[in-house]
Amino acid sequence: MSPTDARVAVLLQEIRRDWESVRAHAARAEGTDPASGAPEAAYVALSLDHAYQALETLILRVERALGLPERAGATWHAALLADASREVPGLRPAVVPREALPDWEALLRA
Repeated sequence: MSPTDARVAVLLQEIRRDWESVRAHAARAEGTDPASGAPEAAYVALSLDHAYQALETLILRVERALGLPERAGATWHAALLADASREVPGLRPAVVPREALPDWEALLRA
């Protein structure tokens, strides 16, 4: 296995682990009724926050591997999502559907 193949294999493992984290946290949120009380609502909120953090980690990991520039400043989260909703020709497809941006942006503001 070449060094490049080894780096790609490690990257794929990391991305799979990130995605499983997104799924696991989202499933926890989905499986809890936030209307049941304050503890349940807090659990849902925390689970969604962890799911979102895992998604950001996954997107950042892919961007770093592709050599794309990192963001800085107060709006880097919004810029990450906006950029993830666009295809980077020759590098990657859109990662987040454009239709999801308003919902994600509302969640970030909450």
